[in-house]
Amino acid sequence: MNSLQVKLAEKISTIAPAVEADVIDALVNRELTKRSTAVVQAMDALGKLEGEMNKVRPDKTFDSKGEVISEFFTKVKLEEKNKLQQKIDRHTKAITKALEKGDFGDVYNLKSGDNQKSGGDETPAEAV
Repeated sequence: MNSLQVKLAEKISTIAPAVEADVIDALVNRELTKRSTAVVQAMDALGKLEGEMNKVRPDKTFDSKGEVISEFFTKVKLEEKNKLQQKIDRHTKAITKALEKGDFGDVYNLKSGDNQKSGGDETPAEAV
């Protein structure tokens, strides 16, 4: 065995701590990316929900001069508004819990839970 091979073998035998540190850093970075992505997606979804909420406006009745006499929500619109508010509240609480308490479980569950629920919620509204 030449001296280069001996030095290489010695160096390899001492790299275990460096490998361990690299593995730890890689796993921490992976978790950081996962959590950051989940929070960003939840915040994007929250922004969309708030935009949808702003679009839910009351119906109006007008007098002969074109002035508003009254504003009201139909039962369908009121239910739509309440469902949106519940989703907004759920997203807000999940984001707050993740950022303030380090508990990301609710943020991870938003994506799967809202996809199933929103698919059911949106279909009847589109049909109406």
